[in-house]
Amino acid sequence: KVLWHDVFPQFGVDPGPLNEWDRFYSDLARDACAYARSVGVRPVTRSFHGMVSKAFRQANPDVRYMEVSWLDYPPVIYINPGDPMFKEVFIAFQKANNAEYGTSHLYETNPFPEVSPGDTPEEKLQLKLDWGRSISEGLREVDPAGVFVCSGWAFGWDKKVWPPEVVKE
Repeated sequence: KVLWHDVFPQFGVDPGPLNEWDRFYSDLARDACAYARSVGVRPVTRSFHGMVSKAFRQANPDVRYMEVSWLDYPPVIYINPGDPMFKEVFIAFQKANNAEYGTSHLYETNPFPEVSPGDTPEEKLQLKLDWGRSISEGLREVDPAGVFVCSGWAFGWDKKVWPPEVVKE
C-alpha cells in the first residue's frame, strides 16, 4: 500500500491515509532488503502485474480493463496489457518500488497466475504477448540491468495455457 500511496495520485486516485500496519510492513520489507544486500544476498522485489483498484478504473475510464476471476472469488480488475496505461503504471510503480526498497535488479511478477483471460484463443495469446512486451519494455526503461523472476508455477500450472512455444515468444 505504501507504493500505491506514492503511485496512485499520479493517475488521479486518492489512496487515502496509510495506517500503522502499512508503514510497519513497508519498513520491515525495506530493512529486510537492506540486510539481505549487506550479507551478499540479492533480494527479489515486487513488480506491477496489472491489477488496479475500482477507484483507479473510475479515475481513468478511457483505459481498457479486464475483470479476471480465480476459482469462485470475485473478479479483480486488470489493466489490459495492450493499453498504453499498463506500461505507464508499470514504470511509475517500479520507480516507486526502487526508491523505497532499492534494487538488486531482480523483480518478481507472474503473468495471470492460474487464470487465462480472454474469450478466444487468439485473444488469450495476444494478452500474453502484450503482457510480456509491456513488462519487458517498461523494465528496460526503468532498470536496463533488470531481470524478471517468475515462479515455475506461472507457466506450469496448465500446459495448455502456457505451451512452451508461447513462453519462448
